Amino acid sequence: MRSLTPCSLVDEMTRNGMLDGEDPAALRAQHERLAAWFAPADPLEEFLIERVVVAQLRLCRAAIMEGALTRYRLEEEESLLDEQTSEMSRRCYAYLRDCANANSIAKLGQHETRLRREYDVCCKEVRGILAARKKEAAAPAIDEPLAEAPVTIDRIPAKRAGRSRTKSPAIRH
Repeated sequence: MRSLTPCSLVDEMTRNGMLDGEDPAALRAQHERLAAWFAPADPLEEFLIERVVVAQLRLCRAAIMEGALTRYRLEEEESLLDEQTSEMSRRCYAYLRDCANANSIAKLGQHETRLRREYDVCCKEVRGILAARKKEAAAPAIDEPLAEAPVTIDRIPAKRAGRSRTKSPAIRH
């Protein structure tokens, strides 16, 4: 059984989740760049940054996978199509055959949409936290005394018929 202690998503991905051709050092560097930019203040913010980094990696993988699937389907169709068939026609034919059978390209598109939504939600949370920090930094601290102008209600000028004179304020009970 897996421990319930918090783990680093980035560490876990670099240890067990990297595919051939992916660079664990590049993933760590991206995490460090975002962490330096965001400067997480607590473990929840650190986790949010890790979610952003992992979502970026997974979105890149989805784009790579779409290209690989298209090439795979094209290679499958090579024997069925003659040499006169254009590249675009080959791609269309491969896509249509994929839709009729495994539909893997459409499923990958749905997966990519979920990943993009996850990424967008994380980025929105990051922007919200940054905006709140900026607003908090601009607000005066509670301990700081507010500069107040002295309030006096001695006499209030009243204008009547073009001339100005002063009048005592009316007090209502």
